[in-house]
Formats: sequence, structure tokens, C-alpha cells
Amino acid sequence: MSMQVVRFRIQLLVLALVVGPAASASAATVNLAGTLDAAQETSCAMTSTAQGSATATLDDVTGALAWTITFGNNSPSFNNGTLDFGAELFSHFHGPALPGATAGVKLTLANGSPKVASTTVASASDRTDIKNGLWYVNIHSAGCGGGEIRGQIVRVPSCGDGIVDAPGEQCDDGNVAGGDGCDASCFNEPPPPVPAMSGTGAVLFALLAITLASLVLRRRARAAR
Repeated sequence: MSMQVVRFRIQLLVLALVVGPAASASAATVNLAGTLDAAQETSCAMTSTAQGSATATLDDVTGALAWTITFGNNSPSFNNGTLDFGAELFSHFHGPALPGATAGVKLTLANGSPKVASTTVASASDRTDIKNGLWYVNIHSAGCGGGEIRGQIVRVPSCGDGIVDAPGEQCDDGNVAGGDGCDASCFNEPPPPVPAMSGTGAVLFALLAITLASLVLRRRARAAR
């Protein structure tokens, strides 16, 4: 067996011992919420009494976005789907924009209240914008074509969303399971014990030892010639 072959086999064995299976991306559910009102609007000269609320969740790996939006002018419920200045024309998610700024349409929403639906946000940059609070909901009416009420959608700090929110969290690994260094309340915990070597690992270790011994003996035999 040539020295090159021996070295190659050693490299393969070492890789088999130290390289584990590829880890899949850990999905985290990001909770979102917002309130809708006329104070956040930028285009309607009239002040509406209508208000609304929105809740949503975003899977930051798959891009699955689900939402529930209610609105109306029936205080204090604000859920009858009625606006002050005419019927609802259409509604959208817009972004990216800070409060007080405007941006293009990202998603079209069904008319009426409640609006309950879901979709997949394929763009990684869009998902980042959502997590950074740069999307907003705009509800347009016949009398306020640019929008009668609007609301910024912001992240609700939550354990398990993959974002560390100090001082309430010490860690956040995107789940609420313990035993992985970050407990169910997002506080640091001792690392899990190192598992014992499996049967396959023991066999690979033995093969590595035999190969190394063979290499040493061959070197000694060459040196003795």
C-alpha cells in the first residue's frame, strides 16, 4: 500500500469521526402585531374614527406568513368592517417603510373584517424587513383612496423567535425546548453531556488506530533498510 493511499484513508477516517450529518436550518416563529388608525395615515386629509388590529406569525426559514386583521368604526370592538368615508376599496401589506413613510404593495388582502389568510414570503430580504417592523397594513376607502387607516406591523418579543431580547432573555435558539443550552424560558443552561461513542464511532476509531500503526511500521521498516 503506497503512502499516498494510507494518508488518504486516514483523512477519510478522520472526516468520518469529526464531521456529523449536516444540520438543517432551525426555523423560528416570529410573532407580530399592530394597531390600525387614522393617526398613522399619510394621505387622507380627513380623520377617521375607524380603528383596527392585526396579529401575524412568520416562519423565518420557510417564509410562511399567517395573519388575522380586524377593523371597523364600531367602538370599542372595531370589527364591523365599516369605514367612515365610504366602503372599503382594497387593502394591502406595504413595505419596506418606517412609520410615516410610504412604500409599494407587497401583498393584496381580501376585503372585509376579519381578514384571515396566509401565504409564503419567498424573499429573504422581505422576511428581514417584516422582522424589522418595515411592513404596514393600509386599508383604503372610497373617500380616502390613498388609505383611511393604517398600521405598522412590528415584532412582539417572544422566547423562541430566534432573537435575543435583553434583559428578559439570555439566549434564544429559535425554540422553547430545553436541554440544548438554552432553556424553555430563554435562559442559559449547562450544555448537554457529551454522548458516549457509538458502535460505528468505535469501529472507525479502531480502524484509524490500525491505519496509523501500519503507517508507523512502514516508516520504521523503510528506515531500517
